[in-house]
Amino acid sequence: MRPIGNREEWLIGRATSEWNKLENCLNELIWRFTGLSFEDGRLFTERMDPSRSIALLRVLGPRNLDGNQLQALVDLLAIADQLRDDRNFIVHGTWAIIEPEGQPTASSIRTKSEPGHVVAEHFPHARMQAIISEIIKTRVAIVAIMKAVPWPYEDNS
Repeated sequence: MRPIGNREEWLIGRATSEWNKLENCLNELIWRFTGLSFEDGRLFTERMDPSRSIALLRVLGPRNLDGNQLQALVDLLAIADQLRDDRNFIVHGTWAIIEPEGQPTASSIRTKSEPGHVVAEHFPHARMQAIISEIIKTRVAIVAIMKAVPWPYEDNS
């Protein structure tokens, strides 16, 4: 076992940064669905766990969307929930390169496993890039839905 390198650190940082953008979009969609202003919405969602945001959007979605837009949101929330699990492992894992394969690996005792067991997952560069790409794709699709939701606080300047 050896420390991870610059490439792995960059991928971890990029996954974290892109997830934060996605999480901000989920929060803004909550604000739009509830009619909260930016200031009030931020107070409401600033400490909200992403799993709670996703659950809340699953309730608010059918109240604000229908047809293809609703189905798209339901599908995107399922993807976001899966990505949330990956993000948590990436951010909270203890990273090392496992020899002899040379695989970047995150280990965690925080995941849902038997007490006293360490869970480890390999995150080769291709997997990390796929996760990052999926986070970006999901965010872009949520922004498209968000733009179709009227919001009196839209800044059109």
